[in-house]
Amino acid sequence: MTKERFCKIINEIQRANDLIDKSSALLREYNDIAATDFCSTFPFLHHENLVVELLEEVMSDKYNWVSYFIYELDFGRKYVPGCVTDGVGVDGGANIDISTAERLWEFLEKERMASE
Repeated sequence: MTKERFCKIINEIQRANDLIDKSSALLREYNDIAATDFCSTFPFLHHENLVVELLEEVMSDKYNWVSYFIYELDFGRKYVPGCVTDGVGVDGGANIDISTAERLWEFLEKERMASE
């Protein structure tokens, strides 16, 4: 998978997640007049987990870095240097920068090439 395609998919997932977050916040804000049970306003976006699984498979991501980047690092927005390291050495290892979709792709591609 090309870097451009990978990043486009990740960015679309991010845009969809941001839209859901904003719409959910708006519904909570107007809960008193929105006479409805709380539920996702965009049920057609619930196949995200399948897309993430496919990305991990296509990128040979056996350690689920894509999921970590999306869900734990909030698409890199929560990334801080040192939160991901190679684990080699006494000091915890060298920093691995997966702060953006582009850098995540580069890291995964490097890992894939090293395992071949």
